[in-house]
Parts: sequence; structure tokens; C-alpha cells
Amino acid sequence: MSDSARLQLPISYYTEAGECLYGDEETGRVPEIGSGIILSAPGHSHEARWRVVDVWHSFAQQSPFNWGAHVFLRAVSDTEEDLPQRIDPDYYTPIAGD
Repeated sequence: MSDSARLQLPISYYTEAGECLYGDEETGRVPEIGSGIILSAPGHSHEARWRVVDVWHSFAQQSPFNWGAHVFLRAVSDTEEDLPQRIDPDYYTPIAGD
């Protein structure tokens, strides 16, 4: 199936605390559990790094988790799992006040 023929799903990204970091991105690619995500989000450090811990698909129309994919993330910035920081520590080291 070509990329242009794929179903476009709205995707929302949440922290483990339930905070929605980013939503309504329409894409044909839903990240898999275990994937790493680099995502800038208000209130979080510049290009924070996250690990996908769960993915839910909702077919509901009127609920807190409307139709689409809902990706749940665990913060990994500045941890042993932060591979981007290990590869390029100058770029991914937090700046004071970030």
C-alpha cells in the first residue's frame, strides 16, 4: 500500500500523568511501543526525549479520547535511555533556565 493510500489518523501524545503534549497531528504512521520520540512541548525542556510506553486506538466520537491514536510517553531526557544525549551531549544538554 502506498503512503498516499494510507488512512490518516489524528494522533495525540500524552505524558504518563495524562498531560496532552501535542495533538491532532494527522499522519499515517503511529509510533510503536518502545519507540523514542523527540518532541518540543510547552512547559518541557527544548526537544525533550520520550519513550512510547503504550498506544491506544479510539473509535469513540464523544469522549476524552476521541477517534484516533493516543500515544502515551515516559520522559527519558537526561536518563540512561537518552541515546540522543549520549550521541550529541553538546546539543542535548539542558541549558540553564530551560
